[in-house]
Amino acid sequence: MWFIVMGKRRHELTLKHIYQAYDTRYNIEHFFRFGKQELLPTSFQTTEVAREERWWALTT
Repeated sequence: MWFIVMGKRRHELTLKHIYQAYDTRYNIEHFFRFGKQELLPTSFQTTEVAREERWWALTT
């Protein structure tokens, strides 16, 4: 696996920190992909914020 780190402060990061950041991001992206495909959070639409928050609590 190859990692590319860009930026002025890239030399301050160790390979371990870079991998941990990648691993965390992968898990978050996987959650959102699963949520969009399986839980259909965008199919429920309401103008009331409280109802929308309850819908997200049920589907996540």
